[in-house]
Order: sequence, then C-alpha cells, then structure tokens
Amino acid sequence: MKKLKIFLFILTALIMVFAITAGALAAKNKLWFQKEEAGTDDIFKNMTTKALIESCLKHPLSLNIFAFNSYLQGLDAFNNHFSGSLELLQRNDAAKELLFYYKDFDYGEIAKSNDPGFTMRVRFFNYYMSQESIISKLTAQEREDLLEVCKNHIMTINENYADIFSTDSIIYLAACVLQADDVAFKEKIFSDDNLKHEMEQGRISSELSELTLSKLGLNEL
Repeated sequence: MKKLKIFLFILTALIMVFAITAGALAAKNKLWFQKEEAGTDDIFKNMTTKALIESCLKHPLSLNIFAFNSYLQGLDAFNNHFSGSLELLQRNDAAKELLFYYKDFDYGEIAKSNDPGFTMRVRFFNYYMSQESIISKLTAQEREDLLEVCKNHIMTINENYADIFSTDSIIYLAACVLQADDVAFKEKIFSDDNLKHEMEQGRISSELSELTLSKLGLNEL
C-alpha cells in the first residue's frame, strides 16, 4: 500500500509538471504571435513577393497545419495568425510567383537541407498553393502549366527520391487544379461524398489518387 501511495504521488506530480509545461508553451506561442504581429506589418508590406513566399515556407509554425484533423483548417489558422501570409495572399502576383517558385524546386538540393523538417515543408508548400484563393488567380494556361509541373514533380520523386519525399500533397494540389477546370472531374468529386470529404479535409485516398493520376496520364504509377 505504501508503494502504491508513493507511485500515485509521483504520477500526480509528473502530470502536474506536464500540465504546467504545456500551458507555458501554449502561452509562449500565443505571446510569440502577438509580438510578431505587433511589429512586422510594415516589414511584410515592403518585402518582395518571393521573400514573402520564403517567409511562409520557413516559418517555424508552418508545419503546425499537420497537427489539425483537417490540413485546410490548419492552413486557415496559419493564415489568420501570420501577417506575412495574409500579405502574400493579397498580392496580385502571388499565384504567378508561387508557380515560378514551384517550377524551380530541386529535390536533390532540398534533400541536402540541414532543416530536419524539409520534407514537411515541401508538403506545406503544396497545400499552401492548393488554396482556392491562389488557384483562382492563375490564368487557364498557368493552371495547365501547374498541372505539368505537378506531373514532373511526381515522376521525379518516384524515379529518384521515393524513399525521402511523398507525392500525396502534390496529387492533392493537382486535384484542386483539376477541380477548377475539368468539369467531369469536378462532377465526379461532388457526386461522391467520400471524395468530396477528402477534398475538403486536404486528405487523399487511393481512389482520389488514382483518379487524379489518371487525369495526369500517370496511370502506371
């Protein structure tokens, strides 16, 4: 009985320490956001669009979107808390610059990064670009170009970096672009509750993946 009491005392103490630590970290993150928002609006307005893209991509809390059940909800939270992202989304050239940036992705160089979260940052970029507010600013030709870039990225990863990078977020981005222009694809999505839910959540199943890859002419993958 004495040992049990000691065990329960230690367990309670550990729980209290964990709760206090978690609360402190949450408060710190909130304060960090408040400090950032208070003094950087003018800085972001004076940054180039490319610099804003990199500030979002390298933001220490950008990867938090993957902690949400819906990655799109996580992305909304990121946008609402980070003024740099809000400024980027308001830029008329944001979509075009994001496309240029995406075309220049070098997976070999990215894989050499000292950033332990480099693979997740690639996924973050794909989800960031999949936003309707971005895709709608691209011309029809630019959306075709984006689909071709997605196709090339998927092929590059499968052929050379399949053990490092995943293609699910690229396939999701391609699905979002197809949904904007391909009537048959859009009808297929909206006629299937499961597919529609996946698109709304930012997730991708084997069925949605196969449907998208087929549209890209990558049926063999």
